[in-house]
Amino acid sequence: MDDIIKTLRAMEDFDCLNGASEDEIEAAEKDLDLKFAKDYRKYLSEYGLACAAGHEFTGIVKSPRLNVVDATARIYKKIQDLPAKSYVVEELNIDSIVILQTEDGSIYEAVPGKLSNKIADSLCDYLKEGYRG
Repeated sequence: MDDIIKTLRAMEDFDCLNGASEDEIEAAEKDLDLKFAKDYRKYLSEYGLACAAGHEFTGIVKSPRLNVVDATARIYKKIQDLPAKSYVVEELNIDSIVILQTEDGSIYEAVPGKLSNKIADSLCDYLKEGYRG
């Protein structure tokens, strides 16, 4: 697995907050009834929240718009048939497109009214390949 921290730091316009604690990460996992993929967990512990190269990722923060638990709950109400045990890593705010990750690290694109589509094997792959829509 590529290093998510190196990948993010190398991206243009990278900015971040402080990392989330292990207790905060475990509480978010409990709230969502799942386990975060290894790369997302590493991202959360290092940054808590980050943005880079036009991406604004979810994380563990007070903002309901960017908090992974709140964003995931909101999306599960809007979009049916999402991949099992998935959580929102990014809302593109383009045509209601949402990027989700499953416990195994796979990345999916979800749009209301359509089946979710696997677009990458990991968060690093998604970032390196760029969003193609």
